[in-house]
Amino acid sequence: MEQADGIRKMKPADSICEMEPADCYRKMELTDEIREMNLGDIIKELERQSTPAINDKGQNKFCYYFTRFINHFGRGRIQVGGSTQEGTRLRSSVDDGHCDYLLISDIYIPSECIEYKLDRPSCFVHINGDFMQELCPEIHLVEGKYLPSNLLSEIKPEAFKHWGDLTKLLLKNNNAISIDQKIKPGFSTTTFKGLKCSDPSIKLHDSSKTLWQNLLNSLRKSIRENPSASTERINLFLEKYLALLQILDNTNKDILTNDSGQIPPIPDPNNETISLDEENMTSTTVSPANAIDSHRQPIGVNEVKIYYDRKKEDDFVPMFQITGKPNGIDDWVKRERKSHWPPKTTLNKISNCEFFLVAMPTPVNPQKSKDFCLAYTTAETELSKSLNTVQKRVLLMIKALNKSTLQRYSKTVTSFHWKTALYWTSESIEQSMIEHDNEENALKLLHQVLDYMNKCLTTQNLQHYFIESNLFDGMDPEEASSIILRILEIKKNPEKELRVYLNMDGYGQEQCETITRRKLQEFLIDFNDHQLTLDIFKSVFDELFEEKEKFREAFRDVLTIVLDDYLESKAKKRNTIGTSLLLWALKFKIVKEKLINETVSYFLDFVGIDEEKGNLIIRKFLSLSIQHHMEKEEK
Repeated sequence: MEQADGIRKMKPADSICEMEPADCYRKMELTDEIREMNLGDIIKELERQSTPAINDKGQNKFCYYFTRFINHFGRGRIQVGGSTQEGTRLRSSVDDGHCDYLLISDIYIPSECIEYKLDRPSCFVHINGDFMQELCPEIHLVEGKYLPSNLLSEIKPEAFKHWGDLTKLLLKNNNAISIDQKIKPGFSTTTFKGLKCSDPSIKLHDSSKTLWQNLLNSLRKSIRENPSASTERINLFLEKYLALLQILDNTNKDILTNDSGQIPPIPDPNNETISLDEENMTSTTVSPANAIDSHRQPIGVNEVKIYYDRKKEDDFVPMFQITGKPNGIDDWVKRERKSHWPPKTTLNKISNCEFFLVAMPTPVNPQKSKDFCLAYTTAETELSKSLNTVQKRVLLMIKALNKSTLQRYSKTVTSFHWKTALYWTSESIEQSMIEHDNEENALKLLHQVLDYMNKCLTTQNLQHYFIESNLFDGMDPEEASSIILRILEIKKNPEKELRVYLNMDGYGQEQCETITRRKLQEFLIDFNDHQLTLDIFKSVFDELFEEKEKFREAFRDVLTIVLDDYLESKAKKRNTIGTSLLLWALKFKIVKEKLINETVSYFLDFVGIDEEKGNLIIRKFLSLSIQHHMEKEEK
């Protein structure tokens, strides 16, 4: 979530990367192709990298399905936000960029319950929780008055009915390294492709395994170690799911290309085909000779190097939605602007959009148990839609610089800070500079944004764009001075520094980062806590089966939508004869309803698939859908 980028303790971060690969690339010789690029060529490449990917649509679909399901139990939702939604997410061959998932709670906060700080204007607030006493009496208010921030930070069930535990389960078994870099609220994960470690004593998880394989492995390991900890319901569920995975194993051989229509019988689920955790761990080490190693200096005894081919970062941000408007929005809409940007239509949309709160302690005199921060996520999305071509190109250039020349400081001055500087600058310049699309105006605007940021760093005061609040409050003066020097270096030759970013794209070698040993071990301990997986899984099952009929209706509802979308996407592809016949049969309402009803009964009532009656369509579709899902995860 971009808003949260600007909210942090302004001290050098305990980050995953202590010495940045960008410093190494700056010393490397540019490729001939990159050396010959002019500003126009660089901008075109950045625009290409920011083009929405096919998977973006899939992420939005997943959020829609998930929200549709949980809305049968409450009014929470999950949605994609940040640069992915705004269309400014930079992707390269080695870095897939950030994706922000907004986890919006079932609890809505009345705007009149927000208490603003009186001693210093700030986006950090407290929430008077008296209104929750009747709605949710089990919530214990801080000091008997304030809503506790851990409702969000720990995804408490009081704030996320039913789906909080489900989210924790998915995050725990996601095939990514979870490291809290204390930059954004919520949870951050980094998925590395081709992950290896410099320390042979550290066994990393197998990065080729999918989330579902990790989950099943963890559950089976826990049950094997402590059978009494499981329940008959969970054992039956695993039996059904493992049977389908067995079908998938046969499918991978020839089941979906077998036009005879014959499907082998479901194998005994007790025959183990899924490898245990010990087999999912690897102690592979690498030689730095084959990697882009920006850490030629010896690393500390408390650090290790990790090598990878590509990475992707995901941020999961729990939020409360506000009913009404936060203070200051009406004044923000009415204030005078020299350039008449943002346009009136955008101002009107923002005046009536959604506003949120996230759990985040203030950088000065924090009160972690009750501190929240205003989040203008939807407003930021509307602003991004209103950017002219010149503004958007400058934003892409700044993001590229923050990933290269300024990478060492990107945890201190984030993309959110740079966007804020761009917005303030855009208000104060001549309208013609952002209206007339040419390289000269883009370069002029870039220089003005860099100058504005240097001014804010000098005074250590960057004002929030929507509310009076210093985003640089508590910044380390020495670090501010270092960033100023880097910005002055960029101003001498922006094109040269942008070429450094493009030169970082691949280079045909592995990438390298340094991570503290403690952080990596904490992740591995959590990842291998199989009893915790079972406990959370059991909690989810118990909660959902308490409202089994509602669960059944939710399952049917989502499965109907998923099936329609699935059939539409499959129909556009070239398929085998068997698959084409299956898709044709599922066009009939009676067949589709039978499929949905049998699938629901299979998982909720633990009804077996009747082999004698030959439910070919049901079994073939299930195996086909599992394969389709796994193929998507591997991509």
